[in-house]
Formats: sequence, structure tokens, C-alpha cells
Amino acid sequence: MCSSDLGIDGFSTYIARFVEDSLTVIVLLNEETGGAERLAFKIAEVYVPALQEPVKKEIADSNPKLTKMLKEVLSEAVQGRANSDLFDPEVAKTLVPRILSSKAQLSSLGSLKGFVLLSHEEKEGNTRKEYRATFQGMVARVTFSLNKEGKLTGLMLRPE
Repeated sequence: MCSSDLGIDGFSTYIARFVEDSLTVIVLLNEETGGAERLAFKIAEVYVPALQEPVKKEIADSNPKLTKMLKEVLSEAVQGRANSDLFDPEVAKTLVPRILSSKAQLSSLGSLKGFVLLSHEEKEGNTRKEYRATFQGMVARVTFSLNKEGKLTGLMLRPE
């Protein structure tokens, strides 16, 4: 598979070419929420069912305190708020303003109804956690990345 993720402020695009399956999917969105990639794969799954991602199941949470904090970060983001103290200072310069400017898009998800851990990965002191977030209006996968100091270095939300 070959792919390209392009975009400018206010837009999101994704091109996925599944060479062995003779399929190319191009998605152009008038929003920058990053949903173009996931949408491209969902479209491809219709034509090539073997591409379907297996459903991830909830796993045991060994750090419920961290999960509670990450759930609060997500709940705040949906309301157009972000506590920059929770982010790595360099990351906060770009990610916090993006969260704040995405209030209209994020608030359309509705309130957060469920939040379960799907995967946990640690590498060289950094942590990556993936959750299934159930909102009033949709279900999403949310990935958080944290550095050795426990500060957020990444936050990605995509439809499930």
C-alpha cells in the first residue's frame, strides 16, 4: 500500500493506493479533524473486506489515575478547553491552540459517555495509550502520547 496525507488549514486529504488490490481511494474533506485517513480505509474495506481491522477489545487498566486524567483532557478538549500545564511545553505551543480553535468541531461530538483502554505501549520511557471514546454523536479511537515526565506530547482522535 502507498499513501499520502496532505492538507492545509481547514482541510484534510488522504490518498491510499492498494496496489495488490488494484484500488485507489482519494478523500478530500472540508475540515481538518484528521478523519480523511480513517474514511479512506473504511471506503477501501467496502471493496476489499480483507482490509477490515479487527475489533479491539478493552484491556485491564494498570494505571486508572492516568486514565482519569486523560479522560478529563479529552472532556475538556470537547468543550474547547485545554490545560497547557499537562502538555510538554514545546508541544503545547501548537497543540493547545489547535484544540482551542477546534471547539466547534469537537463540541459537535456531544458529551463523553464512555472511555475504555484498548492498548498500552511503553518505549524508552515514553507512553502511548489508545482508548475507545464513546460520545453522544459517535465512537472514536483516541491516542495519547506522553513523554518520560508524564507530559502529553500527542493527542489524536479518529472515528472508529
